[in-house]
Amino acid sequence: MKNAETVYRLIPCPSFDVEGTESWLSDMAEQGLILTKDGLFMGFATFEKGRPQKIRYRLEAAPNGTSMWGPNEGEPDEEFLELSKKYGWEYIAKRGDFHIYRSFSNEARELNTDPQVQAISLSKIKSRLKSNMFYFAFWILIWPLLKIKGALISILLPLGFWRGISLLGLMLWNVLDPAVEFFRINALRKSLLADGYINHKKNWKKSRHIYLLTHYGKVFFTVLWIVLFLFWYQADTLGEHEIPISDFEGEAPFATIADIYPSGSYQNMDMGHSNTYRTYGDFFAPVNYSWAEIGNITLPTGEYFSCILRIEYHELAFEWAAKAVAQDYYRKNTFLNKDVNPVNINAPEADYFKAYSEHGMTFFVIRQGKKVLSILYMPMTHDIAPSLSELADLFAGSIA
Repeated sequence: MKNAETVYRLIPCPSFDVEGTESWLSDMAEQGLILTKDGLFMGFATFEKGRPQKIRYRLEAAPNGTSMWGPNEGEPDEEFLELSKKYGWEYIAKRGDFHIYRSFSNEARELNTDPQVQAISLSKIKSRLKSNMFYFAFWILIWPLLKIKGALISILLPLGFWRGISLLGLMLWNVLDPAVEFFRINALRKSLLADGYINHKKNWKKSRHIYLLTHYGKVFFTVLWIVLFLFWYQADTLGEHEIPISDFEGEAPFATIADIYPSGSYQNMDMGHSNTYRTYGDFFAPVNYSWAEIGNITLPTGEYFSCILRIEYHELAFEWAAKAVAQDYYRKNTFLNKDVNPVNINAPEADYFKAYSEHGMTFFVIRQGKKVLSILYMPMTHDIAPSLSELADLFAGSIA
């Protein structure tokens, strides 16, 4: 077979489909496609093209897994390899939690004839899969939620609704994969104990299109999302989405520094990355502003005031979403934060209002109907400054 043609095929069965994989490899052999040594990798199978022949393939549960970092680098132990050769079987490849053997002889006895023993091996795989389920669930879902303190909607808003939904979908997809494998292995184990045998002639063609569509669809959309996200993140990091406030036309839908003392003369203070805004929107949140402003006001009396304002403003399509976003902002900055101190003021016009301080900065979270304001306020040099209660009324009134 040294000069044999090499042929590549997509594997049409998941790694845990023992019966389907065995049947497919045998069918390929009948077409003259013989699996090469270690010929299964990244969803592809490598075959050498030869004469059609009958070859039996068997998937044996790997007791210690098949990871190259595991015992014996995931390969079968020498004792079992010698025993399999004695019975007429050759170790050829590994995939998922299984070692794959083949026999060119129809007379070779089965590698494993005791369903109880096979069930025990599948139980070991179940235990590993159960650990994987919790591992993936923790690192893909639970840990990110803890990291953002449950503020899911407010974190996803800048991504946009469809990007956010696609991200959540991919996260859930990756968590569900080991869960599906766990239940399929468990079903195979129960079937083995009930019937006493595995169906080596399963019709693998029946579900191949569904598997190929879901498996490679997930790979495609994961890569696509990562690429698009990197482009978006790079543009965001470089400030390509930001516009100078001096170029802003019209009136902002919320109070800004100039509105604190409207009778005074306002001037922004250029400090490199400040005095910019960006706006975005979709059907879920039609109007959104991210506003970073540093400015000063000189009153007719000659008194001087300057401050920093960072504002996140959202108009949501649904009031329940606005309620969730407002609570997100408050929880994100205050939960388990010992440096935060509540500010005992109120804004009667607002449906929801929270104020708190941290390291010389005051934060306001205000909701009025479907509108939400999250504000960071930090006074700088000044001869005069408004009270926090006056600011609360000003910002709440601006979105009423």
